[in-house]
Parts: sequence; C-alpha cells; structure tokens
Amino acid sequence: MTEEKFLKQFQQALMDEKFDCSYIEATDQTFYPRLLLFLGVDDKEREKILEVTAIKQELMQGLDSSDNPFYRIQFHAVFPFNIHPQASTQVSSLICYLNRLIELPGFEMDEINLTLNYRYILLYGERDFNKNLYFSIVGLIMLTLELFNSTLERVARGETTFNQILEEIIKIAQQVKP
Repeated sequence: MTEEKFLKQFQQALMDEKFDCSYIEATDQTFYPRLLLFLGVDDKEREKILEVTAIKQELMQGLDSSDNPFYRIQFHAVFPFNIHPQASTQVSSLICYLNRLIELPGFEMDEINLTLNYRYILLYGERDFNKNLYFSIVGLIMLTLELFNSTLERVARGETTFNQILEEIIKIAQQVKP
C-alpha cells in the first residue's frame, strides 16, 4: 500500500462517518501528501485542523519489506494561539506535566516561533487499514485538544501560571469524596 493509498483509504473511512476532510497532493513545497481533518471550532470560533501524513519507512537497510511495509503515521495539530514570551516557561512546565498524564502524550512547544502543537507518531506495519485503530487515535486526539485547549491558552497568554493550575486541580480533587 502506498502513502497515497493509505491516506485516501483513511479519507474515505472518515467521510463515511461524516467527517469533513481533504486529501492534499504532494507539491514542490510539500514533498509528501497529507490529509487535513476539520475537527470543528473551539470556543472562540477558531478552526481546529488535524493534519495526517504517512511516510514509508525502511527499518533495516537491505531488508525486503515490500510485502508488509511500515509507515510513519503522523497526526499533527497547531493550536490557534501564540505563546507570550514571558509565559514560555509556564507553558513548558504545563505540557511536560500533561504529557506524563494523558493516554497519547504529544504536546510540543516551538520555542522559536512561540507556538504550541500536538503531535502523535505511530509506526504502522499492518497489511490492511485498521479503521478502529485510527478512529480511536483521532477520537483521543479530539478529546485531548478539547480538554486542554482553554487551559493551555490561559497559561500561554500569561493569564494564569502552572502553579495556579496545580492549585485548581488540588481544590477539585479535595472536593471529590473517596
């Protein structure tokens, strides 16, 4: 299965379930095809887009993997806000904390451009497209982005700190009766 075929199969499966997505061919500027999945809008009406790419991997040089090739499947989303420079250490602490707690860790901070991303990589080598696996991954990513978007933005804007977030968590935990 080629990268294109994999992405087109994924696109068809998503469209069958009424997801809004677009297949984008490789160009001179982007050397590999991609699938853009529209995840709706956030509470400020900004679009949430998940980019999916598939790149064939050669695991061991000289090993014939043409029968059952491996692909590096990347799920990537860019948050629709920038990080204020003064808040970068707070955001860094928060994403390290979150990445330890969540099922699919993948929060990343681009310190140069002061942006926040979510990226999950899967090395996939099954012969057939595993719809349940990919829908599970997309679902968990959607949940993760939905749960943490506003908290990450508050910290990124300098409206709150990592320690204040931890204090909020402790207060909520104390209210829950065992």
